[in-house]
Amino acid sequence: MESIQSRVESWIRDQRARFLRVSWGPIQWRFRWPPWNGGDADQRIKIRREYEKRKKQIEDLCLALKSESVEDLQDILCCMVLSECVYKVINLILSLTFYIMLINLVSLNYKEQLIS
Repeated sequence: MESIQSRVESWIRDQRARFLRVSWGPIQWRFRWPPWNGGDADQRIKIRREYEKRKKQIEDLCLALKSESVEDLQDILCCMVLSECVYKVINLILSLTFYIMLINLVSLNYKEQLIS
């Protein structure tokens, strides 16, 4: 029994010595969330390129329209959209008034011939 005990004790000392020789420097965990986005470096590069491309387009548009900043560009584009809306409404009103004038003209000229 003593021989088993001495062998176990020597084995424990040996294992402890091996275990303590291992360098356990600071453990650094790289925690990524969500965990399925582990290898998203390519996706980040694509997003960054797309961002740079669109930023360049906006800067070129600012230069073309001679605006000082992106806020000025937004104001210019809003005015353009608003003026287009007003143009379409005015065209609609003019065309409606034209048709109403035609209907009135026809009804005045052919009053007796119209069936009510």
